[in-house]
This record gives sequence, structure tokens and C-alpha cells, in this order.
Amino acid sequence: MDRQDVDAVLIGAPDHWHVPMTIDACQAGKDVYVEKPLTHDLSEGLPVIEAQNRNHSIVQVGMQQRSMPHLIEANDIIRSGELGEIIKVHLTWNRNAARAVKRDYGIDPSTLDWKRFLGNAPVQPFDEYRFRHWRWFWDFGGGIFTDLMVHFIDVAHWFLDAEHPASAVSIGTHFSAKDLWETPDTVQTLLKYSKPEVQVYFEGTFSNARNAAMIEFMGTEATLYCDRGRYEIHPERKSKVQYRERIEGQGSRGKDFYEEVDGAVYHLNNWLECIRSRKQPNAPVEAGVGSAAAAHLANQALRSENIAHWQAAAS
Repeated sequence: MDRQDVDAVLIGAPDHWHVPMTIDACQAGKDVYVEKPLTHDLSEGLPVIEAQNRNHSIVQVGMQQRSMPHLIEANDIIRSGELGEIIKVHLTWNRNAARAVKRDYGIDPSTLDWKRFLGNAPVQPFDEYRFRHWRWFWDFGGGIFTDLMVHFIDVAHWFLDAEHPASAVSIGTHFSAKDLWETPDTVQTLLKYSKPEVQVYFEGTFSNARNAAMIEFMGTEATLYCDRGRYEIHPERKSKVQYRERIEGQGSRGKDFYEEVDGAVYHLNNWLECIRSRKQPNAPVEAGVGSAAAAHLANQALRSENIAHWQAAAS
């Protein structure tokens, strides 16, 4: 079939369906835009990479930061060496938002195919709350690490040419979603990378918005702060680096979405351009697998209450 006549596919399903749908679409000769996190489990990484490559599909994972102009420029700053050696990275996604309470959503189970929704998830009775808030249950999602950390851990991977952490240690607590979610509503993880050698710390909560959503690269000469609408360079004491910033659109520091900065549009346009040119998009499958892998390792550490090591997790 002439690929010019084949429609592209956009996948916005729950996490546990991302890889099966992406593989099916690639095998059908389609190009794909799929939401992050790409994988729901570490074992899904290799099969989805092979499906992309074997079928020569243009697959864009929805990590839209990679297409934002100010972050593309910030990436160049990191690579210039201006900040010195990067030793630590701090990233956050904090919100102070009311959590959904259990209520009657008016969903008639006879109008949906629950078995089809479950897919490769364990067989279980229909649950209206799980169906509506699937991302906070292990069978379908992975909580804050996969839902929110993936955004900026992918920026860290992109800027530093990192693939996955060597180890992780995590803690999590239920504060605002106690007795509602399986996954904690407040989490922290410390990720150790060996290539390059750097420490990465993430914090996320739904009970306090301090630091909001951002990433900081701490170098021996300066720190680079980035969020979805700005970057700032903060020199170290006695450093020759000068403070400077770039601000896009309107929005408070650390805001989830800045006015006039539509990352989804930038990212979708990049995907469409690559469909025409057959060039690699900004966030190919390999990038999606790597960023999701960091979240999965953090979750393994959280659930085991032990240090999770990459070699053991990936074997």
C-alpha cells in the first residue's frame, strides 16, 4: 500500500493500551502520535522500538517539551558547556488541587466493553471509579511518576543524552487521595545515573504547589531553570556567567501551561513535517521508552521499599 494513502493514528488511550495500539498501528503501515508515558511496563520497551523500526513508521511520543523553542535553545546552552559540569538535576510537578471523590458518574456498564477496556490488565469486576480515574491504579497507570514526572525527566534525558537511571530510591504517601487511589498522591524519588554521572531528584504532590512544574540543571558554573514558558540562567558565586532569561507568552513561574505557548501544536507540527519528510521526529519511540523507564524504576523502588537497580529491573 502506498503510504501516501494511509491515515496517521493519534493514540490517547489509558497507559496500558499505548504500546499494544502503537504496535498494531505500525504493523498496519501507519504513522503514530501516542501520548506519554509510552510504556506501562519495562518489558514493553523493546517490542515497540522494533515495531517502529521494522515498519519504518514515524512515531512521535507526546513529550511536547522537545518541540518548545525556548527549551530547544536551553538544550543548546547545556551542550555549550557554559554551565560547567552538571552534577545535579531537580525536577518537580506540584499542584494544590482537590482530588476527585467517589460519586455516581452515571456510567451504564452495559454501554461499554469492560473486558475490551481491561485488555492485558488483570480480570476484575467493573469499577466506575477505576474506569474514570484509571491513571491512579497500578493495573492501568503508574501514578505521579508516569503521569507527571515523565514530562521533565524526558527533558533531563534529552539535554544530557541519558537513556535510563542506574538506580532509584523512592517514597510515597497518601495525603489528599487516601482510600481513593492505589498510587500515592505525594511522592519523591532520587535517581542515580551513570552515563552521564549525575543525581536527579523529583518531587510531586497534589497538596502543595510550591515549585510547581519545573526542572533545574545545577552546574559548577551556573544553574539553568526551565519550565513550560521560560528559562533562566543563575550564575554561581565568582562565576563569569551572566544572568539571563527567556520568557514565552504569559504565565506565572512554574505554570503547567503558559498562554500563547502551545507545546502540543509545536509537537504535532513537528510530527506532521516528519511524516512528509520521513525524518526522525523530536520524540521518537526510543525517547519515550527511556523516559517511561525512569518512572517505572522509581515505582519499583516505591513499591518494594528498596533501592531498585536497572540491571535487575531490566533482566
